[in-house]
Amino acid sequence: MKIRAYVFPLILALVLVMGGQIGLTAAGAFTGTQKEIVRTKRAYKKYKHKLIVLKRKIPRLEAKLATAKKSRAFAGKKYIDLSKRRNRISEGTISLTPKQITKAKIAYKKYKNKLLQLRRAIPKLQARLKVAKKSKAFARKKYFDLAKRLKYLRSQKPVEILDPGAGATPGDNDPGATDPGDATIPGGNTGGGSVWELGVGMPEAYNSLPALEGKLGQKLEIFLWYQSLAENFDVGLAEWLWQRGTKIQLAWEPHNPSKSPGNQPEYRLTAITRGDYDSQIRRWAQQIKDFGHPVYFRPMCEMNGDWVAWGAYTNGNQPEEYIPAWRHVRNIFREVGADNAFFIWSPNRAGDETSAEEIFDLFYPGDAYVDYVGINGYNWGLMYDTPTWTSRWQSFKEVFGPMYRVAAERTNKPVFISETASTELGGSKATWINNAFAQIRASYPRIKAVVWFNYNKETDWRIDNNDTNLEAFRTSAFN
Repeated sequence: MKIRAYVFPLILALVLVMGGQIGLTAAGAFTGTQKEIVRTKRAYKKYKHKLIVLKRKIPRLEAKLATAKKSRAFAGKKYIDLSKRRNRISEGTISLTPKQITKAKIAYKKYKNKLLQLRRAIPKLQARLKVAKKSKAFARKKYFDLAKRLKYLRSQKPVEILDPGAGATPGDNDPGATDPGDATIPGGNTGGGSVWELGVGMPEAYNSLPALEGKLGQKLEIFLWYQSLAENFDVGLAEWLWQRGTKIQLAWEPHNPSKSPGNQPEYRLTAITRGDYDSQIRRWAQQIKDFGHPVYFRPMCEMNGDWVAWGAYTNGNQPEEYIPAWRHVRNIFREVGADNAFFIWSPNRAGDETSAEEIFDLFYPGDAYVDYVGINGYNWGLMYDTPTWTSRWQSFKEVFGPMYRVAAERTNKPVFISETASTELGGSKATWINNAFAQIRASYPRIKAVVWFNYNKETDWRIDNNDTNLEAFRTSAFN
């Protein structure tokens, strides 16, 4: 009997030890090394694929650039020849029929326009090529580092840890983890369901916002407005909004709004980083701190474009200069103690996941410097047909899907649709609105807020420009 009493515990202990060594542990447990191998293998495949894509993309860009340069040289020569011919015609040194003169004028205008287009297109191609080469170098390094790590992990003995799915506390590596800042951020929603905050950006708030809410029969929770660095924080508007229960999204722009964005050397990213504007940034931080209520603070958005003075591809800026500038601004706010400013990092949307990954690689300042990941994106429909860009009708999924998926992989931060809207050129805006909010409910649980750009600007983006669009927003966005 004594022998039998010792046999069962001994066998049980032996089974548990052996199970632990081969990864067969109690329910909800698996080996730490196995988990690391899975994660590392996934990352390894991702960067391997990215490297393959870039190896194909770079030669295509180089070929396009070479063709554009060759075309520019040809167009330049033709333009000069036709200019000389035009001068001789006007001087009367050569005689041509009216038909020949008309043909000469058409050819002159044609090559002049082509030359202008190529002069704009070539710098953009050069910038894209530069980014692609930098991304390739980064992906190559990550690929080899991950290959080494995978080899190392496979040589290690497994260590038993709990699977997060078996009751562990969500952590930094859990995509569904609650963001620690949500406890202190107003209306914090970690994206666990179909709840989001709704907001609008409008040219004016005091009259237009209550009027729009009256049409909708619902209260909007966020108001978006824009201010430049040289201005003071509009505390009067902020107080009015806060008193009526509306939160603030402030797009903060270091530029001169009266000048072309590509010709503002005083507002280059390096000027911000080296401290040229520290006193003004401190003033902003102090004014927001004194306001005393939460502010969704969105500095230097759409940095991946060439239409803003802080853009990485214009105004003499370089992509690698953006992150130091952002961190410099955030650090000043921390020094001042403006903890009520919650920073939203919001690039312009990406057309595919490779581009979205490049944007994160180049411009994301890091989780320690960002409270929310914002995405700006619009359905431009059939508005544009130019040599550099032809727009098309795009669904919410096409506009936001790639950037959202990369954001969900790279960070646990909640996601803001910080600016969006749809045109009516090429489709039904009302249908787009209905489908957008249906898609958010079905596939985008991390979205915390949606802010509609309610302006009549490049096109009439407004939701209240007719009753059909207004009703679509009222019935789909609030339910």
